[in-house]
Amino acid sequence: MDGAAPMKKYFEDILSGLRLEKENRNLSTEISEFRVRCICHMVNNVAEVGLTDDTRIVDRVRKLVTALRRTKAKTLLKSITKVKHVKLPLDVSTRRNSTLYMLKGAYKARHDLKKYVNLYASDQKNLLADNEWEDVKQMAEFREPMDKITTECSGSKEPTFHLEKPSLRQLQKHFEGKQS
Repeated sequence: MDGAAPMKKYFEDILSGLRLEKENRNLSTEISEFRVRCICHMVNNVAEVGLTDDTRIVDRVRKLVTALRRTKAKTLLKSITKVKHVKLPLDVSTRRNSTLYMLKGAYKARHDLKKYVNLYASDQKNLLADNEWEDVKQMAEFREPMDKITTECSGSKEPTFHLEKPSLRQLQKHFEGKQS
């Protein structure tokens, strides 16, 4: 599980001081027991693990979006759509929730993408079938609560340690609802 580097450094710095108090207060400072993770990192890791079964579809969406973000393709796409600006964000591994935004953008533009690929015979192998677009929609819905939590936690000007337990409980309820 990934942890925030600044938090790790902080706890490494105070660990020696805590070891001195360990004898007096019976405080455990073993690294395996004394670990505080960034809730945003944990939630992002859960989101990534949740999509491991669907990486083939996500990869195809990514390839399609990458191809359509090129200047010539973007111009052609705009010429056949009714929308002035087709927003197709590309996911970035270091940016939280970027896969969600890519999936949502591609799902929203799916009809225009299909029209473009069929007209210009471009990237046919990455064009998704209707049932695969429904999978994309479900993947985006799966990630929505995680986006909300990471946005709330990372946007706070205050420490967010107190948000960890309620946030994880909220996700648990979301996942339990998806299983039934």
